[in-house]
Amino acid sequence: MLTYSTSHAESPATMLSVSDNTTLRDAWLRADIPSAIPAYSFYQRRVEHEETKATLEQLKEELVVLSEERIERATSAEASQSALGLRAWQQHVEYFLETPDASRSLARADVAYLVAHPRDNPTLSDIHHFGYCEPPDWVELWHAGGVEKMAYQPDMTLGDALEALPARDTNLSDYVTWVSPGGQYFRLGVAAWNHQQVDLVPGGRIVVPLSESTPSAEWVNYTLPHILAKRLPGSECKRFMPTKPLASSS
Repeated sequence: MLTYSTSHAESPATMLSVSDNTTLRDAWLRADIPSAIPAYSFYQRRVEHEETKATLEQLKEELVVLSEERIERATSAEASQSALGLRAWQQHVEYFLETPDASRSLARADVAYLVAHPRDNPTLSDIHHFGYCEPPDWVELWHAGGVEKMAYQPDMTLGDALEALPARDTNLSDYVTWVSPGGQYFRLGVAAWNHQQVDLVPGGRIVVPLSESTPSAEWVNYTLPHILAKRLPGSECKRFMPTKPLASSS
């Protein structure tokens, strides 16, 4: 039997002793834990733990360059505020670097999916950590003014979230990216000519892309949604870390 206690996503995970051939499906089925909602279940492969860190380092550097460029050309209070907003993006990426265990792989981790798709069922020896989050009470917005968590409301739509922001923070783009709690992300139209109405769910994230037409800005616009999709889909999460059992002394 697999037995272990739980921990917050940003706290050290409980170590779980497993054999080489134990799978994630086995862990979910044997462990005495509550049934996790599929979109809020997660795991991260060991190889991706370091790969994600490298991408975050590059993202941080690109945001430093872009924020400095905005500050240099700021000629109004609005332009200066936009530069400060980009600094907020940078600070959040720095926090991501400080909390690598709040990352995951972009893969279904819930037991129902793993039972139905055995080829997608990883062994725990390949996994850095796994777990699940409680559905949060927020949606997160990345926009020209910075980053903020907005209280989630039932029947909340993409339009509701964007209308709560100052127009200057959203009116330079015809599209935004919606990142779902399950790790999918979609480019959605938000202008009058291409408006797409989408119902939001707790723990999702919205990215209003950078308006600059530079290689750095285009790379950030491409990379940031992917990074956000790999963050844990909540604030209160339980995380478990597999380890090999100790060798017998006999």
